[in-house]
Amino acid sequence: MSRPDTTTSSNNPRVSIVGDITHHHYTENKMVTIIDYKLAQNSLGKQFVSLKLQSGVEAVQSQNSGRFYLTARSCSIASIFTEAAAKTMIGTQIPGKIVRVDSDP
Repeated sequence: MSRPDTTTSSNNPRVSIVGDITHHHYTENKMVTIIDYKLAQNSLGKQFVSLKLQSGVEAVQSQNSGRFYLTARSCSIASIFTEAAAKTMIGTQIPGKIVRVDSDP
């Protein structure tokens, strides 16, 4: 029986992650989780609720050291929900993913 590929996650040779953590092939839908909310104001001074979303865990390789670490992407998005409704939504998962997109400042 052959041994699966391992990726050493530290200088300690006893600590390793079995499998290739850099390439994931998911067949299920990606999900984001509502983890928080905050009250914000638009440029006209009108108050609205901003939801903070977080993706699932992903492995990223450091550009400086080459070592892998785990992280989760997050973002904020405006909503039309009341503060009370937003509070009840914390922990809710919805289909989607968070990606970095270039935009004008």
